[in-house]
Amino acid sequence: MPTIIIQPWSKDTALESGYPISNRGSDPKLWIGRYYIGSSGKSVYRALIQFDLGILPPDSLIVEAIMKLYINYTTNDSIPAYVTPFLIIDEWDENTATWNNAPNIDETVFGSTKAITSEGWYGWNITNIAKGWINGLYANNGVMLKTPEIQNLETKSFYSKDESINVSLRPILQLTYITGTPFTLNDRRFVKTKSFYVSQDEESYTDINDCSSYSKFTYFVYNTSENPVIIKLLISPGDDVWIEDSGEIVLAPGKTATLVPYFFSQYTKLSFKNKEIGKAANITVWFEAQV
Repeated sequence: MPTIIIQPWSKDTALESGYPISNRGSDPKLWIGRYYIGSSGKSVYRALIQFDLGILPPDSLIVEAIMKLYINYTTNDSIPAYVTPFLIIDEWDENTATWNNAPNIDETVFGSTKAITSEGWYGWNITNIAKGWINGLYANNGVMLKTPEIQNLETKSFYSKDESINVSLRPILQLTYITGTPFTLNDRRFVKTKSFYVSQDEESYTDINDCSSYSKFTYFVYNTSENPVIIKLLISPGDDVWIEDSGEIVLAPGKTATLVPYFFSQYTKLSFKNKEIGKAANITVWFEAQV
């Protein structure tokens, strides 16, 4: 499968709570994390990055999207910064964005979390977000990089698109893709199953469905508990190698989600796990198909 490297980004900047009206859109190094919160003040950093995906060929389908940043400085190597990219839902301008006018994010749509300690390259899986940008589910306003902001001196900095000396260390978006269109569906006989599961801290799985005879199928997941749960749709060509067809979905208590595959494959299943450690969720899963 072909891969495209996008470097640098179309725009990036940082937000700083200690200087809430200052703009960092032209800084060659951007900070993330909590430096200090105490009686004398507050200093927290977040970063905004947006990608230009216009280089992708028409009718491209994203298989994997990895965002890579080069960390050039750490305040304290012994204190990791757990950095997560979140979907930005508002438009923003890198030359005017500040802490006070920062864009909103969707905290239920996010990429992988990476523990940053020392200098070097780090990568985040944002496949679920990039797929949404390409298929129109999300507006492409980029991502916000932030930590839980509970630990002093966790701050790290990375080279931005404005780094002029170490240009090869500017941010990278690596996209693996195929070209084509999603499968088409025909109405036929209707079948369905209903199952019940309880989530755990470790990832668990539903029963595997062989979809070779189905022209269309959908998973419905209903969270009947008082705790949130994380679910994903997985696909496989042969019941041995599994990949994510969709990104993580955080299903709130009392809510229902639908999952439909973007790619057709012979085998499918769902994965699920606790959103909060030690807090299990009860879910009802329907698998419905046209044959």
